[in-house]
Amino acid sequence: MGTKWLRFNESDDWVSVKYLLCDTTAFDMFGFDIKAMYGQLDENQWLLTQGLLEAQTGMPLEQFDIDSLGVWYKRNLRSDMCGVLGDFALNDAAHVVDETFGAVQIVGKEPKFKWVAYHPVLEIVGDHAEARKAIMAVYDKHMGKKEAYWEAWSIDFIDNLLLLHLRDTKNRMRLVDMFMAVAVLLSLLGLVAMSTHFASEREKTIAVRKVFGGTMQSEIRRNLKEYIIMILIANVIAIPIAVWVCGRYLEDFVYRIDLYPWIFVVTVVLSFVIAIGSVLWQIVSVARVNPVMALKKE
Repeated sequence: MGTKWLRFNESDDWVSVKYLLCDTTAFDMFGFDIKAMYGQLDENQWLLTQGLLEAQTGMPLEQFDIDSLGVWYKRNLRSDMCGVLGDFALNDAAHVVDETFGAVQIVGKEPKFKWVAYHPVLEIVGDHAEARKAIMAVYDKHMGKKEAYWEAWSIDFIDNLLLLHLRDTKNRMRLVDMFMAVAVLLSLLGLVAMSTHFASEREKTIAVRKVFGGTMQSEIRRNLKEYIIMILIANVIAIPIAVWVCGRYLEDFVYRIDLYPWIFVVTVVLSFVIAIGSVLWQIVSVARVNPVMALKKE
């Protein structure tokens, strides 16, 4: 992996471009999103990312003219540009790095650049643990022929490396889950306490209404209506804030999930179920009291 400083015109600012050197086999293994190809994928060819080209040329990929940049890439890249790739994370696959673009340079099977550290990439079929043992056995056998044994400082599967990058994020999410659980528990306790208080305060009112023709069902609906209105107001305030906060948080990740509407619909439904479930039994217990017994308490 290396870094180049490029600019499209003399008036443009220099742009830091991190690029990956790999042969055609590794290129296929990584599964890059190829947006356009202008030539043969061969040794010493360059593929730039769509974000880099669109940011520097000011035009969308559909209007991009490779011939107009012939002089530019000959001067900057000192070789041909054969295609455009979808944007990908090269420095950190977990987080966005501002003002850094990516590119790929195709190299031959034999190492050509002495100043570059080459890392072999293997595609594994079967059990990962067994594959790791086989790789280390070959490595130990090779290093046994050397005067000094060098420990393998980086040998792992790409999935594990990505999880390692996300370790701090997962730890923070565990803390968020804990605070969320505590917040829900406190909310439930608050709703139960509030419903108990209001139910006892309204016991006489409910009894009078039942004397004048009210039923247990009508009193339950009337009291539940007040809590439903409060839940609606809370969701109207909370949902836009949650959408904005989640969107801003996810922007920092290169590869991220989308904010699907059904997530918030389920959240609203759960809030109604939890809230109504926590107050319903108090309302029902008061509505079932005999009006005569309730009025005798006054």
